Amino acid sequence: MPSAAPSPTPQPIWSLVLAGGEGTRLHARTRRHDGVAVPKQFFPLLEGAQTPLESTLARLAPLTPARNTVVVVSEHHRPYWAPLVRARVADHWLIQPHSRGTGLAALLGLLHIQAENPDALVVITPADHGIRRPDHWNRALARATTWAAAGRATLIGVPGDTLDDAYGWIVPTEPFGSDIAQVGTFVEKPEPMIARALRESGALVSTFVVAGRVADLLGLFESAVPWLLALARTQFVGPYTWLPRRIAQFLEHIPAVDFSADVLANVPRRLLVLRAAECGWSDLGTPERLDEHLQNDRECSHARSVNAGLDWLGRDALQPA
Repeated sequence: MPSAAPSPTPQPIWSLVLAGGEGTRLHARTRRHDGVAVPKQFFPLLEGAQTPLESTLARLAPLTPARNTVVVVSEHHRPYWAPLVRARVADHWLIQPHSRGTGLAALLGLLHIQAENPDALVVITPADHGIRRPDHWNRALARATTWAAAGRATLIGVPGDTLDDAYGWIVPTEPFGSDIAQVGTFVEKPEPMIARALRESGALVSTFVVAGRVADLLGLFESAVPWLLALARTQFVGPYTWLPRRIAQFLEHIPAVDFSADVLANVPRRLLVLRAAECGWSDLGTPERLDEHLQNDRECSHARSVNAGLDWLGRDALQPA
């Protein structure tokens, strides 16, 4: 079990947001009025609501300013993300010709951040997750960064309140003493019976969100896919290497790489996992998960509205005499 939590660090934190995916499983639910399917990170899932990407950037704002936020996107999604660039640092939007997997997107972002700040502390997060309790979630993120600053790359896991067989699970080496543990292994998309056993044993669903010093996170690539990191380092040097043309040339002959399956799963003993409870996390990956998230979100909003009304009326006035 890891030792006592380190003290919070004043070290600047960077965010790396992965926003290049297609979201094909939700295309039936994310179509415009003209029938065009929009990737879920760019689609307002509730009438008048922010898109998941906008919500992600808003949640990260208290942790990392816009000048420390890097977003990886795809060129053919330009109409959806271009309006957001105007209010942010344009040089921190890395443009792929199209998605080639989360591993390549994360690697590009980490190398870019390292070129900007070799001592950076980084939070890597997808752009298409739903969080019903941002306050709980941000506390977990902040706590994960304290472990990351001490040299331990830290994943965020959540209790498995569903047996959805499309989730990946994180198995710790021993029971949690508090909210932090050493990662033992990963189990990718188990059958429901196995998922039930994992949940009962204390395993967590992986949120795919990880914090670490940029050198430590690149060290995960060096251990898991050393050829890829070596090749990338020969391509991305100097001030003009992050142009879309250079990125496209690099990706042209590289196979797709998944950050979870091809990188993290190969270096479990170099990772800690932080248990984040009661934050209402979902990856919104299927219509069923989306419906569940939206229903729970409406119930939470209603409960907050009722509680606010009770506070305004005065709770004592509602107590029996």
